[in-house]
Amino acid sequence: MLNLISPKLAAIYYLAEVRHHSPRDTLAKCDDVDLFAGSLEDYAATVYEISDDIPIPEHLRPHVRIDYKGIANNHRCEGSWCQFEFEGITWTCTNTFDH
Repeated sequence: MLNLISPKLAAIYYLAEVRHHSPRDTLAKCDDVDLFAGSLEDYAATVYEISDDIPIPEHLRPHVRIDYKGIANNHRCEGSWCQFEFEGITWTCTNTFDH
């Protein structure tokens, strides 16, 4: 179903229904909305995943646990990320301060 729902339609929904923008502002800003198809926690796991770029010694990597739920909650509370449902799909807006 995700392929049938365009991120642009989800962005229009976000601006009009979640942020309560006027129709004119919604259409003017819909290309500026950054969306991720998934939950806040899923997005946090994508952004903060452990990679080889992070200087964690190999012997400690199996013991490192990142609190993705906590990270997602922090971003939600500060208002930088917003999760919403549109047409049965969970979306996360990742640049809420821009709107």
